Amino acid sequence: ELLYSWRLLRPEAHYGRMLSRCAGHGHNQVTIIFRTRRFHSLRELFCLYKAYVLSHLESGPPAYYHAPRFFLSSTDRVQERFLEELGVSPQIALIDFCLAPLQARRDIAMLGLLHRVLLGLAPEPLASIFPPMVVARFPRHAWPRASS
Repeated sequence: ELLYSWRLLRPEAHYGRMLSRCAGHGHNQVTIIFRTRRFHSLRELFCLYKAYVLSHLESGPPAYYHAPRFFLSSTDRVQERFLEELGVSPQIALIDFCLAPLQARRDIAMLGLLHRVLLGLAPEPLASIFPPMVVARFPRHAWPRASS
């Protein structure tokens, strides 16, 4: 929890190393999966990708969500390579195998984090970064009336 909090406060120093290491690991895992390609069906290859590669690529989106696009493109290329080598379009991957593009998955992860913060279920170091929103409410009779 504390590690995530520190990365959120000072992320610019770690974008390059963290994401290139993550992408390198992803490419290695995709290569390993494709070595066993002849023994698996297409659905099983997607399951292997989700279990061994996607879980690693999606570790810590709050730490690098706001990174510049050129840093995130290295991790996106891992999934693009996987789909290209299988000959599956991103649309078919989403519809048939429930594999959304990584940018959409990062957006969903951040919405989930904000939802947990709003519900009070997020870890304290993360929740302290997002101050509670104060909503001012005024009684209806205090609103100015429209002149007719």
